[in-house]
Amino acid sequence: MAIVTTSVTVSTTPTLLYTSVGQSQVQLRNDSASADVFVGNSAVATTTGFKIAAAGTLTNINLDHNESLYGIVATGTGTVAVFAVRKG
Repeated sequence: MAIVTTSVTVSTTPTLLYTSVGQSQVQLRNDSASADVFVGNSAVATTTGFKIAAAGTLTNINLDHNESLYGIVATGTGTVAVFAVRKG
């Protein structure tokens, strides 16, 4: 089991947050004070992504090998903290 932590600056274009190596369980925290972050696949948009409100969290995301999560904000930039546990 390996643990991965990182912080990613998210912009108005889809920004890679995490790509799993093997199966992973991921938690995301929006560290932005005022920017909502929307997460999804590489085509994520503010209209289709799952919203993480400013200072909010999204937990227990299970990814299979080589699956990726992306984030996007409507304007400016935001910061997302990523905590991932690789299973196996």
